[in-house]
Amino acid sequence: MTKKAVLLLSGGLDSATTFAIAKQQGFSVHALSFAYGQRHGIELQAAKRVAETLGATEHKIAEIDLRLFGGSALTSDIAVPKNRSLENISHGIPITYVPARNTIFLSFALAWAEVLGAYDIFIGVNAVDYSGYPDCRPEFIASFEKMANLATAYALEEGKQIKIHTPLINLTKAEIIKQGLALGVDYSLTISCYDPTLEGKPCGICDSCIIRNKGFAENGIVVLKSETHENEQLVSRSQAKRILVRFNKFSEVLLDFKDIEFIGQAFADEIFRVFRNNNHKIKITAINTTPDINKMIEYVGIEHE
Repeated sequence: MTKKAVLLLSGGLDSATTFAIAKQQGFSVHALSFAYGQRHGIELQAAKRVAETLGATEHKIAEIDLRLFGGSALTSDIAVPKNRSLENISHGIPITYVPARNTIFLSFALAWAEVLGAYDIFIGVNAVDYSGYPDCRPEFIASFEKMANLATAYALEEGKQIKIHTPLINLTKAEIIKQGLALGVDYSLTISCYDPTLEGKPCGICDSCIIRNKGFAENGIVVLKSETHENEQLVSRSQAKRILVRFNKFSEVLLDFKDIEFIGQAFADEIFRVFRNNNHKIKITAINTTPDINKMIEYVGIEHE
């Protein structure tokens, strides 16, 4: 019989990868997301997409309101930090930390697991490339697991141990993405941004976006950010040059055109120049393109999916 597991699903990169790992391990995944008063609801839309695409047995969204307490840039009118260096991100606990959030979320997951008779709970916490949150550390997970086995009737009566699975906890963001790609995770379904636009597009400069994009970069994947000109989303020659200088060390580069509606002739010209100068040593593939973008890049010889 297939084992049941409750999985905390935020709609972000880490929880989607954790979902794929749980499925690979043969679990029937019961996904749990939260409308907790966060500053945007875009992540819940992403969670729904991920749950449907990866095949959740069931997906519940619990409604709680942590705005009652505030204390975080995600649950009150406090500005989200932007444009911080990786060194600054790695030190201290940022204002985007939501007090006791993972303790609350895991408690809800534990309650549902007890009702389901599931002894496995998955959470995508990470203690390597993260923003210093105290409830992402191995010590916290171990303590919660111990508490879970003391506090629930089904653990005591059945004599089985509840396990909190944290498959990503010791991985870098690049390693997480690499594993997810190997499992077929479509990361275009996810969003990790702390402060997306009203249209649901990532800001690209909050701590979460910076860490996410760094992870993709280390896998040879370029996450394009458009430059807006008169209501057109345009990828320019200067942006192409910046991208390709950075990624010259890779033999393969994946250009993700998600949310980009148009690229300029200058972009294609710059790609062509790099192809010519490198004798096509760099393999460039484009994903999430539109028909207009395909027309623009086909003459360069870029593959697209």
